[in-house]
Amino acid sequence: MKKLNCSSCSQPIDVAEDTVRATCSSCVARNFNPPAPEHPPENPALPTPAIRSAVKDRCCNFISNLHQADRPCSVLSGSRCPLFEAAILPACDPHTVTEYSARYIGKGSGIPATQPNRCNDCHAAIPFRERYCDKCRTKRRRQTRKQDNSKRSLHVKPKENDS
Repeated sequence: MKKLNCSSCSQPIDVAEDTVRATCSSCVARNFNPPAPEHPPENPALPTPAIRSAVKDRCCNFISNLHQADRPCSVLSGSRCPLFEAAILPACDPHTVTEYSARYIGKGSGIPATQPNRCNDCHAAIPFRERYCDKCRTKRRRQTRKQDNSKRSLHVKPKENDS
């Protein structure tokens, strides 16, 4: 028998002659039976309920936990999705955008805050998925009909009188 120091706590231990490295019984017990955590740590990459519901409710490619390409949804599996960031996230409430930015991109993300859509002509705030406000839409419709009618009137040939 020879004396070696424990590799963890440096206490002297009696070991066999051919042993090169040893660990004392108290260190072995402590390493094999670690105390259980009181609460499991939250995985910061997994989506919050708000992000999960945004994916399930609004993503056109989401079909029962799979992306349309027969692979797991990247947002639900804990990674970024450019389609989600471009198409769905701008339509979400600011709280969801902040949560997504904090979880997937980090602080100071490049995702802009949700801003109202603007009319292409007068720049008034308009609802989502519209291009023009009511006044500009009516004005453009009248203008288009006027142009179409003038084109039609140019192509109409007058009747010839047979005298």
